[in-house]
Amino acid sequence: MWVRLDAIFVRIKGAPHHVIDDGLDFTGEVHGLLHGWCPTSRGDWLGVVDFDISFVDGRRRKIRAVDQLVPLYALRPRGEPDETGGDPGEDSSPAPAV
Repeated sequence: MWVRLDAIFVRIKGAPHHVIDDGLDFTGEVHGLLHGWCPTSRGDWLGVVDFDISFVDGRRRKIRAVDQLVPLYALRPRGEPDETGGDPGEDSSPAPAV
């Protein structure tokens, strides 16, 4: 499963912006391990996912996010083309029936 960090951590329009050279990189997609699905009371789905978050400065150490509830719209099965048409691999984790 691919986790779209840009879709989870959205910046508020007009919020002050400054660069932190050693901060966490919440851009792009990262590989995630899907454990299951949870429905919300409004009919939306949340994936239970583990994934790593890199630092902008390129250090090897990453932050491991465990059992995070990630909205379905921020998840993409591996093997499904991304916005550029690329196919990043395969994943056997099916999405819930909506």
